[in-house]
Amino acid sequence: MDPNPQDDFGLVKRRVGIQLNGSWALPYYEKSLGDDLLILPVPDFGHGSIIGGGSWHWAVTRTCSNLPAAKAFISFLLSTDEVLRMTGSITAQPRELKEKATGLFPTSREAIPLSHYYAKGGKWRMIYDYSLYFAHLRPETPAYSVISSSYKKAMTDILGGMPPKIALDLAVENIEAAIKRNQYYKGL
Repeated sequence: MDPNPQDDFGLVKRRVGIQLNGSWALPYYEKSLGDDLLILPVPDFGHGSIIGGGSWHWAVTRTCSNLPAAKAFISFLLSTDEVLRMTGSITAQPRELKEKATGLFPTSREAIPLSHYYAKGGKWRMIYDYSLYFAHLRPETPAYSVISSSYKKAMTDILGGMPPKIALDLAVENIEAAIKRNQYYKGL
C-alpha cells in the first residue's frame, strides 16, 4: 500500500503491488501491465464485500428553457449505441475514441450483451458481476463531490499518521459546512 500516494498510478508505476480502483482504470492498467494484470475479488473486511455503486449523472434543471431539446439530448446519450461508445465497449471503435472513453462498464442492461469487454465471456465481465452483487449506491445528493473529496482527504490523512477519529471528524465537519454553505441545497 502506498502510504503517501502521489497520484493514482501506484500500481502501473510499480510503487505498490495492489490497488483498489474502479472499472474506469482497467484500460489503462491493461495497456500498462498487459498479462501481469490480475483482477481480484472485492475484499471482505468483516462486514461483507461492498463497493460503491452509481456514478455522475446527466440532469436537467427545473428552469431549463428548452425541455424538449434537453430530453432529446439525454435520450440520445442513453441510447445503447451511445452508452457503448462512451464506455469504450465497441470492438470496432476507432482507437482515438476508445482512448477517450470512460472505461466504465455499460450502464444499461441492453448494452451489456453487446459490449466487447462486459458481455458474458468478456474478459472484464466479473467487474459487472461484482457490481450486481456487491454495490451499495452512493448517496443521491448534490453534496456528493464534497463527501467524496472529504473522505479521500481523511483516508490520505490517516495513511499519513493522523488518528482515524480526528481525520474522520474533520471530514464530517467539512461536509456539514459545505452543506450549510449551500443552504442545504434547498430548491434542487
